Amino acid sequence: MSKRKANAADRSVLGSLRVAKQDLEAWLSGVPNVMDLDPVAVSCELSHRPATIYGKWAWPDRAMLEVVAGL
Repeated sequence: MSKRKANAADRSVLGSLRVAKQDLEAWLSGVPNVMDLDPVAVSCELSHRPATIYGKWAWPDRAMLEVVAGL
């Protein structure tokens, strides 16, 4: 992979991580004690929303189920 493509991918990944961080912070803002949360339930909740992947809309939870079903 060329350096230019790698930099573009890095920015894409960093952007995705920034959005995930913002979503998690917003979700946790109404939680009195983070230690009482079930990490799997939080992950499922945050994955059930539309997202863009290379400019196309997708649901992360549904996309993961399709990948797992294809194994």
